[in-house]
Amino acid sequence: MLVVMTVVWGAAWPVMKIGLNEIPIFTYRTAAVFLSATTAFTLARARGASLRVPRGVRMPLITAGLLFQGALAYFTSVALTLISSGHAVIIGYTMPLWVILLSIPFLGERPTALRWVGLVLGMGGVVLLASRGIELFADAPLGVAAQLAGAISWAVAVIITKKVRWHMPMDVVLGWQCLFGGIPLAILAIPELPTLQPVSWMAIGAVLYLGICAQGLGNCVWFRIIDMVPAGVAGVSSLAVPTVGLLFGALLLNETIGVIEVTALLLVLGALMTVVTLPSFGRGKAGSKTRRL
Repeated sequence: MLVVMTVVWGAAWPVMKIGLNEIPIFTYRTAAVFLSATTAFTLARARGASLRVPRGVRMPLITAGLLFQGALAYFTSVALTLISSGHAVIIGYTMPLWVILLSIPFLGERPTALRWVGLVLGMGGVVLLASRGIELFADAPLGVAAQLAGAISWAVAVIITKKVRWHMPMDVVLGWQCLFGGIPLAILAIPELPTLQPVSWMAIGAVLYLGICAQGLGNCVWFRIIDMVPAGVAGVSSLAVPTVGLLFGALLLNETIGVIEVTALLLVLGALMTVVTLPSFGRGKAGSKTRRL
């Protein structure tokens, strides 16, 4: 599931750049988020799940949706008008840091030494990528602040999603979060409607990819990961996305990959090993010893 999420999210950044060349940003994000809701609900109904929302979880569902879809999309959109998409995704993936810090007081999680090591390795990779154009951060502090606000909104939504007992499948949770979060985006898209022009099939494909694959399938997998593992592990696991995004940028947009990008990839892979592979290996050995006893 982690591989699927990383690939579909990583590819979303260069694909989104293709779509935004022809479609206004809030119109683009609104169409994608409602496609995401439709995808999540379709997957839920295909499994025979009910779409009913229990009364006790309606407010956290609305709050998480406004943060995860509405606030994240809004702040990211503002940031993209002020800084490059590459730098926006790098700042956005400070999210694992906020998730780990928030999970301590709100979820009672106690990150292990390996998890802290993984966070340091992963954030080191992000900082290394950011070093390619550090002067842009100083020249556009509002863009940096907007993207940081988006990252923190995302982290708070992860904490809410992890903390609440939803009493319904996670794809149903995602579908409703997308609907609630999409409402303010639709309002922001209204002034863009008079400027809409006919678009190419490439732009339409970009919307379909973001809505169905990245925000639909990718977020369904992400919500399942949140449900299965501690929030800190889920957060650090997502650090591979910006590096994969750079790789897809090279494939789709002919962007350059050099020593810095390769080093960052190795650091992120080290982070994934410390929070996913090594703990699992340790549990496997302990289980084997128990069976032999």
